[in-house]
Amino acid sequence: MIWLTVYFHPIIQITTLLLGFYVLKLGLTLRKNRLTRTTFPRAVLLERHIRLARIFVILFTIGYFLGLLEMQFVLKKPLFNTFHSFLGTLTLIFLYLTAFLGRSIRRKQNEKFRELHRFCAFIGMFLALTTGFAGIGLLP
Repeated sequence: MIWLTVYFHPIIQITTLLLGFYVLKLGLTLRKNRLTRTTFPRAVLLERHIRLARIFVILFTIGYFLGLLEMQFVLKKPLFNTFHSFLGTLTLIFLYLTAFLGRSIRRKQNEKFRELHRFCAFIGMFLALTTGFAGIGLLP
């Protein structure tokens, strides 16, 4: 029965990744509306983007630590000894950097932060996908 717990981490992270793609889609819609000066209710989109982005980062962090627990106690393998764990840590760093830049945009309305926020979001999601593929080899 304990071998079933190995699949908790991948299931949570895949579900979280789907939420992340939706958050990314909302962010791109916000950008498109800002650049084309569309009169679509921007405040509703922005609040949804921020709320779901917070949930996404929290769930990804929980999944990250769940992965560490599974690696240590279920798979009985050393922590941070795989490419998957390296990529997962790098992904988490980029997601927190994206969140920090998003908060900076809300406070300062700085265009440089806006572009960096978008870049870090794309890199974070790309790394999350790559991390998922790297983790397939760890499953029993």
